[in-house]
Amino acid sequence: MKKQYKWLLWIGLSCQLNQACAIYSFSGVSLSKKIKTFTIQNIYVDVAKGPNNIDHLLIERLEEQIQKKTTLSKTENEGDIELEGKITAFDYITDHEKSTLSITVVMDYTNKLNKQVSFYNKKFTESSPVASDLDEASEIKETKKMIEKIVERILGDSIINW
Repeated sequence: MKKQYKWLLWIGLSCQLNQACAIYSFSGVSLSKKIKTFTIQNIYVDVAKGPNNIDHLLIERLEEQIQKKTTLSKTENEGDIELEGKITAFDYITDHEKSTLSITVVMDYTNKLNKQVSFYNKKFTESSPVASDLDEASEIKETKKMIEKIVERILGDSIINW
């Protein structure tokens, strides 16, 4: 009789796990299966400093990571989810012979099928210590690293939604 209860318990737990897997993906992405497309609207640059292509670096990295981590297709307009934002700060801060590069991005995330998880005007800031005499190539390299971290945080708060 005990074996029968253990077997029923095992079946019950397996069913529960299977249902949970339908909601949450093991890849960490928590989007409805109804969501098929994404759109990245404009990323505006609201700063005078920084690499000329900083907006393109951010857009490209967002697109790459979404396509890598999901099965969503990119569309130019009216995606099931949309990202839009602006780069509001690109600053060098020097304090007692130490320099720090800081980038702030303000993003809007719209999930058209689940408006409750959408967010607007959310700030993402990343800072990194840098040499006080940073050359252009090093600045671009450091900017790319920081954008990578910002993108991970944007996706963590939107698509992955942990």
